[in-house]
Amino acid sequence: MKKLIRLYPAAWRLRYGLEFEALLEQLPPAPGTILNVILGALHARMTAPPAQPMAASAEGGLMLDFRHRFPNPTPPGLAAALVLLPGALFLVLSLLKYSLGVAGPFDAAAPFYLAGRPVEYLTFLTPFVAFVLAVLPVLGIGFDRSGQSLRGTLVVDARPLNLAVALVSALVAAAFVGYLFLENVLGRIHAT
Repeated sequence: MKKLIRLYPAAWRLRYGLEFEALLEQLPPAPGTILNVILGALHARMTAPPAQPMAASAEGGLMLDFRHRFPNPTPPGLAAALVLLPGALFLVLSLLKYSLGVAGPFDAAAPFYLAGRPVEYLTFLTPFVAFVLAVLPVLGIGFDRSGQSLRGTLVVDARPLNLAVALVSALVAAAFVGYLFLENVLGRIHAT
């Protein structure tokens, strides 16, 4: 049971570890007790204050500060993933049909995606909106004037979900922009 204390954040263990260890020695190792300790550790991790920032700065330069800017930027990351889904799905279905010759899934979804210009525009905009939703909660930009110098600060909260959605959004957006370029610019040049 003592090993379960390792599930708690380090700052929590420093403050309460000895007392909690003494309490656990008095309790029987029942499934309910173990579950309670695990759930307590999960709660402690979710509500723990952010770690001290790691910063690199130069006088008058840009300071990079990697720390938690928002208490929980995961919900915007989930929202960004949901916003990205229609555009990414359209891209995957298009690749299946036009690159691999598997037309069934695209043809089944075509009535939705080809319902008219507004749906096409919304599908095209999803990766850009998803990128903004994923990146805004993890970025903070600030400026501070100290004396005669102006200092810029970029705060990055590197949450894996937000960064993954931002990366996939950027790739889907690049594919859409590349397709538009190939279709409209090079297609017109080739037609003439």
